Amino acid sequence: MVRAGDVMNKRVVTVPPHASVREAARLMREHNIGTLVVVDEGYPVGIITERDLATRVVAQGLGGDTRVEDVMSTELITVSESTSIENVLATMQRHGFRRLPVLKEGKLVGILTLRDILGIKKLDRRVLRKIIGV
Repeated sequence: MVRAGDVMNKRVVTVPPHASVREAARLMREHNIGTLVVVDEGYPVGIITERDLATRVVAQGLGGDTRVEDVMSTELITVSESTSIENVLATMQRHGFRRLPVLKEGKLVGILTLRDILGIKKLDRRVLRKIIGV
């Protein structure tokens, strides 16, 4: 059985909660990503996405000096390294997420995306059916 830890990306780009949204946007551009995990002393406390920047900063007329913690999503849904891919997909589907932080003993160790899951060479047909909805 394939588990989250087997396919997660261990190179997670993070940002502290006190960083500015300008810095968050710069990190996203620099790393060509659309999501940053917000980490405080090694522990994830939120997540900020391109959509958050568009809807909670730009659309609200806030400036680039706005702090990440003021606009991040704090309802952080995570999985552990040992979570099966089937359960990861169920969690993604239930919450409408395409990315989930992966934790080990409460600390961030990776991030798992739907794209990572689709890249699994030996993806079980049952899992594949769940992804495409048949």
